[in-house]
Amino acid sequence: MKYQFCMNQEDVESIKELKNGSQLAFASIYKLYASRAYLLAFKYFGDKYMAEDAVQNAFIKLWNNRQTLDESCPIQNYLFCILKNDIINTLRDNKKKIAGANFWLKELVSEDDGDEQRFAREKQWKKVMRAVEALPPQQKKIFKLKLSNYSNSEIANMLNVSVNTIKYMYYISLKQIRTLVKVLLVVFIFNP
Repeated sequence: MKYQFCMNQEDVESIKELKNGSQLAFASIYKLYASRAYLLAFKYFGDKYMAEDAVQNAFIKLWNNRQTLDESCPIQNYLFCILKNDIINTLRDNKKKIAGANFWLKELVSEDDGDEQRFAREKQWKKVMRAVEALPPQQKKIFKLKLSNYSNSEIANMLNVSVNTIKYMYYISLKQIRTLVKVLLVVFIFNP
């Protein structure tokens, strides 16, 4: 079943004004839809800052593409379509980054050919574990559970948070660990 949205004259006028560059119309649309857009983004990300960024990006894209708007289509359709695409792209990009970081971690603990290679990997692994210990408690817990091969949904159930929160916290943990490992490596090089 296809839903038809009724547009009143006020909606049509808002779109016309927006197309003509009216900042007042844009502010009115923002006031009308920003909180609903934020709630939707937060539902997917489980993170306040990512949700705020997604909403901001959606409104920026709406403003930048205002001249292509169809006056017979409700503005909320455009806005939430932009928001949905931004959410999907962000989640997909984070998934790729997490997959790359997982590969990096698995390489550190994989079997190798020689003692020298194993010794170098063990040293690097110790740096990673020091970086893990420096994480905030919740991130450390999530990271260690991921290392123990628990799935995102299993961890989410254990900690009573959303799966997207687990994904995001794990991603942030990986970024922090990479940064800390680089710092530890520099300290080791200059202070053997």
